[in-house]
Amino acid sequence: MLQATYGKCRLKTFKKTETMKSLLFSLFMLISFLGFNQITNHFENLNSKWYVSSNFINANQENPSHLGVKTTVWGFVGDTLIDNNDWLKLFSTQDSLFQNDLSFQGFLRSEDLKVYFKETDTSSSQILYDFNLEVGDSVEYTFDIDGDNYTVLIKVDAIDTIEINGESYRKFKFSEPLNIENFPITMGSMVKEAWIEGIGSLKNPIFPAKPFTIDTEWGQKVDLTCSFVNEIQFYHNGGYTQCFNRDVLGIEELQSINVNIYPNPTHKIININVNQLGYYNLTIFNNLGEIIIEKRLSGSTNNVNVSELNKGIYFLNIKTDESSQTIKFIKQ
Repeated sequence: MLQATYGKCRLKTFKKTETMKSLLFSLFMLISFLGFNQITNHFENLNSKWYVSSNFINANQENPSHLGVKTTVWGFVGDTLIDNNDWLKLFSTQDSLFQNDLSFQGFLRSEDLKVYFKETDTSSSQILYDFNLEVGDSVEYTFDIDGDNYTVLIKVDAIDTIEINGESYRKFKFSEPLNIENFPITMGSMVKEAWIEGIGSLKNPIFPAKPFTIDTEWGQKVDLTCSFVNEIQFYHNGGYTQCFNRDVLGIEELQSINVNIYPNPTHKIININVNQLGYYNLTIFNNLGEIIIEKRLSGSTNNVNVSELNKGIYFLNIKTDESSQTIKFIKQ
């Protein structure tokens, strides 16, 4: 299961010193507006598609350190009128043809170098992207971590120009959260945010609204691999040979069960809650894939003593005959 922390974003822009900007504001807006309209804006076209590949732990006893890969396709299916504005309806699916198992993700519209997002037709509108940002400006991302909201600032570190299909796009590179000391993430967890104007985040189209961290300690990746408009490919991530990637162990994909462990990090005991009764196999292995503990357990609540383990990162796998889930934990 993808180890990620999801949240919400209330995008706010924090401008740097206004001395120079106030003198050049009008000229900057004109140049930006003209530049933006020379590109293909994915958020204004019903036939836009985004392909996002994600690594996740897909382990079994024969391959305890295997990382699986799944691709989610994002795209629009129709539009609607809300408060006298046209909104495109965004869906996602793991069907490569974008035909089955579509999941509604929200409403989007673009205007004046900004992209707006509504989670439902009755929810308030929020700015998803502001392509007016300059180097030194910051935005707020709000993460939901274990039921608590944490709002952090990320700053525009650089803006580069890249060529896509003969068009010049601006690429925004962001810092990690500025107030990271108040942000309870584990070692190796990063945001690694970047935007391309008219295409959006290199994580997924609505990443600023539902941000998450990726864990670089075990090689997690969440990447936009490709984007299309009217079946013409625009963005392509050079780290991937294909837009749609899938690598899952077994003939049939194992279904995930609901498993909670606590405390995490832990010094001595890990408590385990599962959402089903019956017997299951518990396996703990280190980040080298070596099995450290194996147990046969039953019932919905159990605990495991890990006090003798060395400090570090471990993985706990719960497996039944029909399902499996692996969770990372830290031994302190």
